[in-house]
Amino acid sequence: MVRYAAVFPAAVGFFSVVVLTIAWNVNNARHRHGAAGFALMQAVGQCGPLVGTRLYPDADAPYYSRGMAVCAGAMVGVAVLAAGLRWWLARVNRRWDREEEAEAEGRGEGAGEDEALVDGGDGGRRKRAFRYML
Repeated sequence: MVRYAAVFPAAVGFFSVVVLTIAWNVNNARHRHGAAGFALMQAVGQCGPLVGTRLYPDADAPYYSRGMAVCAGAMVGVAVLAAGLRWWLARVNRRWDREEEAEAEGRGEGAGEDEALVDGGDGGRRKRAFRYML
């Protein structure tokens, strides 16, 4: 009975994370790369069911320790990769902030936190169009 009851909070956690991961992936893709990132994420993500059918043989019933251990290891791996990606994206955002501040000070123009300006390449200045979501 306890194992059956534990399925409900687990399902709530698993299914909500999928939606958040899709939104994070698409929103962190630069202009016109969102579709490719989404397609790649889905292609890799759909490999899970292919592997999963082999992880739970009838011989391991009823607890399926081997399959559960592999899945737990994969979840830990994903958590480590997500933490590393978050660290890297924050580092890139900080570097962009320093570059924008240096450029604003060098030209004598004040750029507010929400109005960071960057060189448009053609001599004009524009607002930065992209920033990673953490």
